[in-house]
Amino acid sequence: MHMPTDEEDPPRNFTLQHLLKFNGITNKAEGGEIYISVNTIVFDVSAAKDLYGRRGDSTVVNSEGGGICNADDELAPYAHFAGHECGVALARRTFLDDECLDDFESLESGLNEGERAELQEQIVKFTHTVKYPIRGRLIPPTKMRDPNMIMSMAEVEKNNGTSTSISASASASTKSESSDGNENENENDAIPSIYVGAGDKVFDMSFGGAAFYGPGCSYHVFAGRNATRCLALMSLEESDAKNPNVTDLDASKIKTLIDWMTSFENKRFYPVVGRLELSEEQRNTIYCDLEG
Repeated sequence: MHMPTDEEDPPRNFTLQHLLKFNGITNKAEGGEIYISVNTIVFDVSAAKDLYGRRGDSTVVNSEGGGICNADDELAPYAHFAGHECGVALARRTFLDDECLDDFESLESGLNEGERAELQEQIVKFTHTVKYPIRGRLIPPTKMRDPNMIMSMAEVEKNNGTSTSISASASASTKSESSDGNENENENDAIPSIYVGAGDKVFDMSFGGAAFYGPGCSYHVFAGRNATRCLALMSLEESDAKNPNVTDLDASKIKTLIDWMTSFENKRFYPVVGRLELSEEQRNTIYCDLEG
């Protein structure tokens, strides 16, 4: 078992933080793909770098991970769209107004009938006329789960990447009710949520990790589980996946667990979607050195 490496992902969910990295600058060493979101549908427009790219060779990266063009770089007409939600800008045909980028409030309730029609025409154009590949869906910040909300293991278990409730439609859809009468919060996701518990955190691996944690993949044994012990032991054993206890493990194993959690949160940027309640002994075992 080893830390997952960067590979081409299947369709996935994106946060804004994820999307920004596909701006052709920050990811230049990895191929420089350019993604933009149109009404939360993420398109790969890398084939149109003359429209969305930057033709210069010299760039720097700022402290937030975004790219800054060198003064000598030649900008393509819509280069500022790269790594952003552009639906409002396209709907209003305000192509040079950065204030329309990532404007989820207007996207949800601020467009008039004519602008809505224009937005749908743009989606049809991107999808069927120009045929840009669709890479997934952008989940607006307001639709993300509260990372500090206590989550039951029952909730974790039902989000194991095998749900059939996801809408595959490229058009925007609204929340629907599932067969049990509960609202389905994942109706606009590209793929089902894949929850993995680690320590007291629950990560959603559908945001770029489906190639590792999805059904049939190497680490799917972690999906819908509290994988704390598996991570600490670098184990794929079913028995460890069913037993999250780490109070019997030594400090080196706990460090391995912490390294995994740090990679999930700070390298892979899997969003934290909730927290697990730990016994006092389990919490002290995992966090005593960090908090001390």
